[in-house]
Amino acid sequence: MADEVLHSLPQFFPSIAVDKDGQIQRLYSQDVVPPSLDPATGVQSKDVEIAPGINLSAWIYLPPNTNPTIKLPLLFYYHSGCFIIGSGFSPRYHNHLNHLVVQANVVAVSLNYRLAPEFPIPAAFEDSWRSIKWSAEGKEEWINEFADLKRVYLGE
Repeated sequence: MADEVLHSLPQFFPSIAVDKDGQIQRLYSQDVVPPSLDPATGVQSKDVEIAPGINLSAWIYLPPNTNPTIKLPLLFYYHSGCFIIGSGFSPRYHNHLNHLVVQANVVAVSLNYRLAPEFPIPAAFEDSWRSIKWSAEGKEEWINEFADLKRVYLGE
């Protein structure tokens, strides 16, 4: 029976349980906030589509007082959650990235990759790679104008 919980590890993963048939249950949904101008840091964020056919999107974060003549490093930020929980659009990561972008003086891309079990590994890895290739295609205004594609970093 898919609903009978075999493993629950609240001390490590309070938001998931594993059924006897091996399926993972998310025990609660993830809150999401909209991209916005953060009044505390001055960081702007916006939503961008990377691959509409698979509903793959990201938020781009831009520090205050950016100047197109000075290109900033580009940081791809991948939220934690073991590829099964979380969202790059959660209040936790949104707040973290607003502060990180100011402190590191970078343009950041927070990818909302597809989660298992609906999209098993390697989907999240493929989404991550797709987002990096997308940034080099020159389709996104903020990346074209403010990011230095010779200084690209990955982080979690």
